[in-house]
Amino acid sequence: MQPRARKRDALKAGLYGGLTGRMFLLIQLLICAYAFIGVYRFAKSKSGQRLWRRFTRTQEEIDARIERRAALAEMDAAYKDTAMITLATGDAAAKHAVVLLQALRDTQTVIPRLIVLLSRGGMGSEDCHNETLRDRRNRHYHCSSRHVVADDIVSQIYLDAFSRLGAEVRIIDEIPNTKYTSMIPGGRATFWGMSFNKLRIFDMVEFKKVLFIDADVLILKNIDWVMLEPDFTAAFTTECCNGGARGKLGGGMWVFEPSHARWNYTQALISTPCPDAEFGVR
Repeated sequence: MQPRARKRDALKAGLYGGLTGRMFLLIQLLICAYAFIGVYRFAKSKSGQRLWRRFTRTQEEIDARIERRAALAEMDAAYKDTAMITLATGDAAAKHAVVLLQALRDTQTVIPRLIVLLSRGGMGSEDCHNETLRDRRNRHYHCSSRHVVADDIVSQIYLDAFSRLGAEVRIIDEIPNTKYTSMIPGGRATFWGMSFNKLRIFDMVEFKKVLFIDADVLILKNIDWVMLEPDFTAAFTTECCNGGARGKLGGGMWVFEPSHARWNYTQALISTPCPDAEFGVR
């Protein structure tokens, strides 16, 4: 090859080689720029901020997180096999029960089971007294019959509310008729007569501990800690319309440990009249 031709070829090779190198460098710079923009956008995003906090978390924060997890695990163990239970004996009581359940949810209870007991033997719900609805449901028994189902005791609108609030519904029978129950003012089917059926919770031995709350109790803040109190811890109350009266244990809110022995003792206790009742003292 002639020297002039070789020189020309060398110049061409240098020119193309320089252009290729510059193009390659430009591509690299563009890739780096896009990568930088992508990292910057990710860093500004919620996911990026969360990832950054995870890597920059202090030892104190880590220790606090571990302590919280341990406390939650301890709480779960303490509240295992426990329940908060209330009683609804008709639509009026069911309204109160809905408010009670909503308050327990609003105050963030962690008790695993919320249960509403529906007692047979009462006056019946509005649904039960709606003849058109009863014919449609093919029900031809009295509202106080032992054959009643849930919406015969409280109307379906309340049952739906219980379900939305994550509460279980259970139907219970009346406590046995005794000399004591015959003294209940107004009879067994009235409000006060039906309220005595709450005694059946003593036999709910599937739970290691139960907190019973009357449906008309107003909850303002979390009361889960009451479940950790000793057996038969109860709230003090005073006589109705007499705030100056001496306080006494009330039946509206108490924590206890169910057992067959306790239920048998309760049945034996209510099988006799109150002391001196036959003489008109009580």
